[in-house]
Amino acid sequence: MKKRDNKIPCLILTLNILVYLAIFFIRIRFGPYRTIDVQIFENVFISLFFIAILLFLYFWGYRKIKEFSPRLIVIGYLIFVCILIITPLLSSLDMYMYAMRGRIVSVYGENPYLRPAADFSEDSFFGYICEIWAGLTQNYGALWTIFSSLITKLGQKSVDLTFSLYKTLALIGNSIVLVLLYLITKLKSFDELKTKKILFLYAWSPVFLIEFINNAHNDVWMIVFGLLALYLYYKKKDLMVIPCLVLAGLVKYVYWILIPIFLIFFLREKRLNVKKFFYSFLISLVLLIAICLPFFYSFRSLQGLIWQAGMNLEASHLFSPFLLGVLSLGNLIGFSSISLFFSIILSAGRLLFAFAYLVNLFLKQNIVKAISICLMLFVLLVPSTAFPWYATWFLPFLILGLNVRGVAFWTCAIMVAYPLLYSFGISVLILAMPFWIFFVFKWIKKQRLFSLIN
Repeated sequence: MKKRDNKIPCLILTLNILVYLAIFFIRIRFGPYRTIDVQIFENVFISLFFIAILLFLYFWGYRKIKEFSPRLIVIGYLIFVCILIITPLLSSLDMYMYAMRGRIVSVYGENPYLRPAADFSEDSFFGYICEIWAGLTQNYGALWTIFSSLITKLGQKSVDLTFSLYKTLALIGNSIVLVLLYLITKLKSFDELKTKKILFLYAWSPVFLIEFINNAHNDVWMIVFGLLALYLYYKKKDLMVIPCLVLAGLVKYVYWILIPIFLIFFLREKRLNVKKFFYSFLISLVLLIAICLPFFYSFRSLQGLIWQAGMNLEASHLFSPFLLGVLSLGNLIGFSSISLFFSIILSAGRLLFAFAYLVNLFLKQNIVKAISICLMLFVLLVPSTAFPWYATWFLPFLILGLNVRGVAFWTCAIMVAYPLLYSFGISVLILAMPFWIFFVFKWIKKQRLFSLIN
């Protein structure tokens, strides 16, 4: 590559660095530990300004990807993570809750699936957590609880050290995801351009950099094990595919819905060997029992998960896109019992997901597309509330499938949700509006043509 070919990539890299440095300096003035009200930026206009620049640079970089070298992509990634890992949390307080629940195990020797953080209000970490979570028990898988207990054991009483360890763990997970994406491109024999596109779309994505490196969301480790399962599937190491998905679900339960997809594809490709499947099931069962048994005391252990999966009428701006859209329509037509309407729509959305899931399961011929659609439908239809980072569950698979339009849409939806008070549902509905108008117009046009013919 000639020297002049690097000018635009280096410019894009430099501008990205300046933006992340600006975010760091704006955020640092609020202090390291503050409430959700001053996360990201102090007003919506500054927030939108920085989001617009980050999105512009991201898509501009993708347009100029031919001029990028793999080395420059990696260098950019390393610089970005160095800035964001020292930047105080931008858009989520979840890491504080992780630490508090980890301390319930490591410091107090109690079970966070039975005892909420509120029972330990004298703890020095308690003051950092969000009020809504204080009275609730653990809603994540047992593997994540073990990770949290180990981190808080190492961090001891030091708040700074503990939170730094969480960010370091997230950085390791995010980097593993990047490596797995690269290894899968090699297994699939992608050419250099496709490989660069995939690496760039993940490594320079403001979504993953903010959500995983800065906010240290545990979703990254669910994705690590999910992508590892896909890598092993392509590698034809079938024995460990299902155990990897079991481990993914033991971080967050969501990825367990991928197990039937892999089994169907094994069956379709005549790779579902009975003996191998038995050993795979046995390994999965041993992992499940060994990791969960120390925390499981009847179905009371699932109270946190049941609450999160249930109905939360107070979180109106945090409703999932489907639920928010239908509830808004219900308000317009003057539905009398909003509580009953909520229950009906939530149940309808989950039934719709079950139907769409089965259709997707048996009709899709490409496993990456099947996974992407399955997880996308789950985020849209199943939860009562949806946060922006839920889209990270399927975004790496869209990147792997080089579904650039999908990546662009969901990246914008996540980023636009921040200044809208986390309302992922509103951001999705707003961004999807032009598509709905287009399809409605197209349908009306067809109806007119049909009437003319008759």
